[in-house]
Amino acid sequence: MQEELQHEQISLTLEEKQAMMAEHAALREKIGRARGSRKLRMLLDAPSPGDLVQSMPPQELLYTIKDIGLADSAEIVQLADTEQIRSCLDLDCWQKDHFDKERFTSWLFFLPAKETDAAEKVLQSMDIETLVFFFRDLFIVHELEGDDAKRSSNQKEIKGEYITTPDGFYAVEIPFEAEDTMNVIARAALDLFQLYGYSFCQKLFLSIQHSLPSDLEEAAYQFRRARIQDLGFIDYFDAIGIYQPLPPKSKPMQPIERPDEDITLPVYVQTRFEGLFGKAIQGLPSDALRERVQFELFYLTNKVLAADQVEPANPQAMRKVLRSVQQLLELGFEVLGATEESAATQLLAQHHVEWIFRSGYSALARLRKRAARLRRNKQFSLIEDAECSLLDSPYMEVLRGLKSLKPKFYTGIEPRPGSIYRPFRNLDDISSVNRVLDLIAFLPTFFFQRLPFQHEELLAISAEDLLAPGHIEDVHFSHLFLTALAHFMLHGTWTLRPLDAADIETFLQRVFVHEGQAPYDLDPAFQVQVEQALLAIPNHTDEDRENVKLFLDHIWQHLHEQAAFLKPGQALEPQYLDLFLTKNNTPAPEST
Repeated sequence: MQEELQHEQISLTLEEKQAMMAEHAALREKIGRARGSRKLRMLLDAPSPGDLVQSMPPQELLYTIKDIGLADSAEIVQLADTEQIRSCLDLDCWQKDHFDKERFTSWLFFLPAKETDAAEKVLQSMDIETLVFFFRDLFIVHELEGDDAKRSSNQKEIKGEYITTPDGFYAVEIPFEAEDTMNVIARAALDLFQLYGYSFCQKLFLSIQHSLPSDLEEAAYQFRRARIQDLGFIDYFDAIGIYQPLPPKSKPMQPIERPDEDITLPVYVQTRFEGLFGKAIQGLPSDALRERVQFELFYLTNKVLAADQVEPANPQAMRKVLRSVQQLLELGFEVLGATEESAATQLLAQHHVEWIFRSGYSALARLRKRAARLRRNKQFSLIEDAECSLLDSPYMEVLRGLKSLKPKFYTGIEPRPGSIYRPFRNLDDISSVNRVLDLIAFLPTFFFQRLPFQHEELLAISAEDLLAPGHIEDVHFSHLFLTALAHFMLHGTWTLRPLDAADIETFLQRVFVHEGQAPYDLDPAFQVQVEQALLAIPNHTDEDRENVKLFLDHIWQHLHEQAAFLKPGQALEPQYLDLFLTKNNTPAPEST
């Protein structure tokens, strides 16, 4: 079938080929909007389904197969040419420089049952190094030498289940127990051999005996890397540098000359953008500049797709990456001072799109680096394996958002707090997070230098198992502060000694104004008294005082949210006791 299709295409004139390509593109766009079995029917009912399938770029074919389902895609696989299948496997079955055997198994497992031609095409599209690397973990190949008696003796020495090749040269042993899932995979692979003969596998068996896995995988990876680069894809290890922060005072990347020849890029980027980036592109004074910027944008997007390990067959993930690229470009404009349309247009005209992107990312990388330093501070935790456990919400969530390679903004610190992570949008977001990091960095100084506490003292208290909350990793700075504050208000001293229920009840009744209906407000005089006492502590800088006020705002909000419904004379419930460090098994006082 494939040879017939190639002969027909060679006989077409240039105009006929162009018309056919345009027809195929329009039809593929229409089919692309369908899903599942309907997409399969539309493909197979097309006037020339073979030509149509073979006109698909590899990532489009892969998405089509995944959308239809491998189990139903045997006919599509048969219509595709070997190069297309090889490209699909290159895109789908590798994670960085490691071959994903489970994914490759899924291609073999779903196809061979009835459509042996499709399964054989999958196998024949692979490098011999990849196949050997895959099969050597499924089988133990025993070479049977000598006369019939010696071969029979050799077979008796094989401990597991095995089959003997028809030529009698090899015994292929399955080294897995019957209930092992790998046994199922090995049997599926052996079924393939039995379906279309062993001649295809002779070289496999010989290589399985004498090749090193690491050498096989490395060789297969290098072949695969060259192939995907020919398709316009970028290898992960070449792309990950996109997330390398720019050195201070680094020289801007200069625009590149677009090559004269047409370059096929693996993702189709929308040509119309909104926001400042879209306006900047439209403001470019010539088509040549716009083409250059779009070419740089294509190349940048493909780097990000590779670095993020986005599946080429996942258009939703691709659109998400495109949005993140535009957001970082617009952040880059702002970092570079190009907040107006004219300035952004000039920046695009004079500099490489990737440099603008990395300027925006570098601002986030600095946040990420700062957060990593804070997480390494042992004074933020009471136990070794609970990083920053003393931090309350939303501070802990802010640090979590900065941990990933692409830092996220936690909406819990916005004026109208949310509870989700989103991309950073502008320098105001960065400023807000930096302000939170300033406060986080101040907390160990505040607790263990300005207040009369020692981190070692808290560790000693926790070792005595006197604390509630019941788990030491659930103790936060808010517990420490409210405990010490209750002692200060009731007894005039700052101490971390765990409270009893009577003191907790007295403190909570004293700090709220019980007028009208619950929820009750905190006593303003109490808040002023505490703030004045803390601001009067020696050695505070102006920045320290601002941090004290921010921390108190957090404490007042937390205390109001948790205890504003406690009525006078009401018995303490566990939720009120859990605001403090308390003695374990402390009974709540009876209501009066």
